[in-house]
Amino acid sequence: MGPSLPELLAELPDPRDPRGIRYPLVPILALCLVAALAGYTSLTAISQFGRLRKHRLAHALGFKRGTIPAASTLSDLFRDLDAEHLDRLIGRWLTASRTRLVYSARGSMPSTRERKVLLQVQATRYSPTVNSMKTICAYAMSR
Repeated sequence: MGPSLPELLAELPDPRDPRGIRYPLVPILALCLVAALAGYTSLTAISQFGRLRKHRLAHALGFKRGTIPAASTLSDLFRDLDAEHLDRLIGRWLTASRTRLVYSARGSMPSTRERKVLLQVQATRYSPTVNSMKTICAYAMSR
């Protein structure tokens, strides 16, 4: 079984100066994903989504202080984040997730042909040229 999405996201280098980091990278990305699943796709809406749900959501996502970053913090992060690397990580997770789904449905490993079909399906639903926020939102809306 492959790594979880948070484990893969932890591989992403954080572009921020370590001395100024108030919010960890993986919880920020998790917030964006959860908010996108709920239909909040702008940075302002994502921040507001988190703040309306207060400490409970913040702690569940891994924000140790129980606070959610402002839209400006999200904007600063996504401006400098390696979007292509994030896209590749999400693509790896999506591919592994689809393989696990076939495996659990059949009770055995998918055949080489089935893996090729999964990769072709994946290629039609995922584009590494799309920026990271659009990729997260597209995935969230396709579920």
